[in-house]
Amino acid sequence: MKHLSIDSMFFEILIALNRGHYAKARKISKKTQLRHEVIGCDCIQSITFHGKYNIKFARRNHDFYEVEVADESSNLFNTIPQLLVSDSKASNCSDGCLKHHSHEKQHSNTIVVLLDYVAALHAVEKAAEVFHIKIKIVTITAQNVVSVVEKLIRKGYRYFVGPSYSSNIELLRDIIIKHRNVKFISPLSTFSNVDAYANLLRLSPDNGQLMNIVSLVTDRMPFLILTEDDPNAIDAAEQLKVRSPGSVVHLIRVNHFLEDTVNALALYPTLGNIFFAFNTYGQNYFDAISSIVFPLDYVFWTNDALQLGPLMWVNDIHAINPAFPSTDLQQIEFVGVNNFDYLYVDALYYFQSYILQGYRPLGSVTGVIEFDHSGNRLWTLFQEVTYSHGTNSVWLLGELHTYNAYLQALQL
Repeated sequence: MKHLSIDSMFFEILIALNRGHYAKARKISKKTQLRHEVIGCDCIQSITFHGKYNIKFARRNHDFYEVEVADESSNLFNTIPQLLVSDSKASNCSDGCLKHHSHEKQHSNTIVVLLDYVAALHAVEKAAEVFHIKIKIVTITAQNVVSVVEKLIRKGYRYFVGPSYSSNIELLRDIIIKHRNVKFISPLSTFSNVDAYANLLRLSPDNGQLMNIVSLVTDRMPFLILTEDDPNAIDAAEQLKVRSPGSVVHLIRVNHFLEDTVNALALYPTLGNIFFAFNTYGQNYFDAISSIVFPLDYVFWTNDALQLGPLMWVNDIHAINPAFPSTDLQQIEFVGVNNFDYLYVDALYYFQSYILQGYRPLGSVTGVIEFDHSGNRLWTLFQEVTYSHGTNSVWLLGELHTYNAYLQALQL
């Protein structure tokens, strides 16, 4: 067996267990030269590594082995086991497997970027250059995303970065379910009720996760939530409404910015905390309502989806954003690529590692390594950004060490 690091051996053990290769799992466990205990004879029930790692491989249900660690905040294996098993190496092919013809093999290791978020193009091209990744960039819309993906799958493409818009992910629901060995990573989708699938990994916190943080930071105070006629924006608004009792949602129409905002303020004069749950409205909206003189005690908030730049607007706006530390790689190779676009770099890095090694790597280029039980990225660090008169200042809100810890903090 080729030389493997301890981390790589752990993944090999997990993959072997999930394929029923128990002799191989025992052999690799011995090669780690770590003190370990195996429970089970013919069929292994669990393998526990004592000492420095304190990691246990155990079958939690009748389908897959998973990994347990004593300290959940250091759990690097918090992922769905199905994604760890490379279909190209698996002994049994699932119902969703494709038959590999010659033209399919030609494309099998090419990563397709379904580009509905065009601003990420520079990050994608730079990542392909830095990591020497073979990519195919396809610009898609809601009108063609289904037909484009179906055609690409028939040609043998199996790895897709994107889409990032939640609505486009929803349009691909049947395809994702049908083709289980075709993998998708959505860097930016945030819709809260996108079903979790073994072959779909989402890198951004969904609206429910983000609004949990907002409600915690703001002590669950009620909001007047202004939102647009967009499914994802409305989803974010409704998620905050549930978590902040007394809040109301008011729709702002695209051609009636000023009128609808004035009407909302008149209908709910006691709600002095305004939350802008927008996806597409930006500077044009704030320009349109700049004539409104708000009471001095009003406080303004927004979601990260708005991606505010320095705003020339008289009122301060507080934004809650997911955050991760800037890495040396980002500072050296990806100068000028913002944190949102950098998630495309992470997605390509994950796929490249998966293609070469057969499992998802422990770390990531963004430094965020935790995943929830559905395999979605678990953001443990958030920041509050205050935009004021064309400038901004940032405060880190601190780490929320585990998903369970912050759910308990929120008393959910």
